[in-house]
Amino acid sequence: MRIKSKFLFLYIILSVFIFLSFIQNLSAYQAEVENISSRDYFPKVKEAINKAEKSIYMSMFVISLRLSQPDSGVYKLCDALIEAKKRGVKVKVVLDQNVDYYDEESVVEGKNTLAYQYLTGRGIEVFYDDKYQYTHSKALVIDEKIVVIGSTNWSYSALEKNNESSVLIESPELAKSILDNFLKIELADLSIKRLTDEKKAVAIYKEFFSSENLAGRMITKHDERAFDLYLLLLFNAKKENIIDFNFDEYAKSLAIEEMTATAYRRQIIKSLKKLQDKYKLIKVDFNYADNANVKLLNIKNKNEDYKYPEENYILLPSEYYVYGWNKKLSFRAKYCYLINRYMVNEYKSKYWSMTLKDLSKKFHLIPDTITKGMQELRKLNIIVIEYSTRKEDYVHIQPSVYELLDLYSIEDYEKSLKQLEDKYGKDKVKNAIEFAVVIYCQKDIETIEKIINITEKYGEDKIDKAYKILSAKAVDSPKRTFRYAIGIIEGLID
Repeated sequence: MRIKSKFLFLYIILSVFIFLSFIQNLSAYQAEVENISSRDYFPKVKEAINKAEKSIYMSMFVISLRLSQPDSGVYKLCDALIEAKKRGVKVKVVLDQNVDYYDEESVVEGKNTLAYQYLTGRGIEVFYDDKYQYTHSKALVIDEKIVVIGSTNWSYSALEKNNESSVLIESPELAKSILDNFLKIELADLSIKRLTDEKKAVAIYKEFFSSENLAGRMITKHDERAFDLYLLLLFNAKKENIIDFNFDEYAKSLAIEEMTATAYRRQIIKSLKKLQDKYKLIKVDFNYADNANVKLLNIKNKNEDYKYPEENYILLPSEYYVYGWNKKLSFRAKYCYLINRYMVNEYKSKYWSMTLKDLSKKFHLIPDTITKGMQELRKLNIIVIEYSTRKEDYVHIQPSVYELLDLYSIEDYEKSLKQLEDKYGKDKVKNAIEFAVVIYCQKDIETIEKIINITEKYGEDKIDKAYKILSAKAVDSPKRTFRYAIGIIEGLID
């Protein structure tokens, strides 16, 4: 761990003082104590996690996870937590998010970010502490009777190089005391509700996606206009189930207003009839040369009127329409975006994970449709995909982790791009975008500027070499990321 030099002396003195004070107070408890300092920490802690039966609570100052190093001790400890979760063990992790101290292995992404993504995406409850406090603890409480505590962070340096002092203690009394303190940590609010304003979003029943006769069937039958039209009806209806349907307005929303009025009216009527007769989602009364009357039906019971969802729904943000993504995305990308909305609702986090096979079964799509739809969203910087490191047998591959990002304005992106061109010049921005394409960040202004800066720092020759290395890797390679690009570039430095 690399710490700002002006804090180094204070950091060492404080750590030693806290640890010695803790050891002195052990006599207050009946306990069996085992020294697991330095190189003994990893095997003993991994064994304790593997033997956990009921619960694991962990508070950790730094988890320095490198996804490109699946054989590292940090990676294996994280995987041990995931396996414990799969066995039915309750696992809860709290990480510090203060930026005054940071780990040299996480400079690009930010302290603990990769660990947060990796664990959360695999179903672990992970929380950051409140940003106005330090959580300097490095402690685990297992099955409410075993405590692991000391100076050891989960980092390569701590596990492989540093002289650390840590102990494993079996004491229900001590475990209760540590756990009481753990539960008092103030947590940051990172709930999924922060991703969208519910008042401006439209709620869609989950059954629209889980039923094999609705959304999945629409994409299989290429009924894109019916799909788009139904979402527009929900968006415009809000809490009303009867809509005065204006053909001219819906033609604009469907981006077919350039057709003649007769032509787009015919196309819309065709889609309305599909929603009524094929999918049983609406009932429509047509009036010659006038607005239609559209009645939304209950998605579960077609004999009942539609009611605005109060539970079991996902939110489609208004930005989907305001920024025109309903017109920009392909049909499969639209559906994959809603799959992401569905899954973040399930995980209560913007990170989620599932195998392609299970996604295909859950959402009634062939794997190729999901793969291509997700790749389109990735290229547009709407989602981030963290592909798992491949095993040699290609059988025991962990599911990918997806991160849902906020929808953005293309106009704002283009304005920001123009500002970069004014600041650095068109050629530098163009070259940076070309590099960003191979790491799927071509729509991320912040990353584009970072690439310009590292090019100025390390030179174009090293950037070109890194570009060639990354370009040669498969599109689903876990190494086609900005952080791996930094590793390549730094590795080229003598």
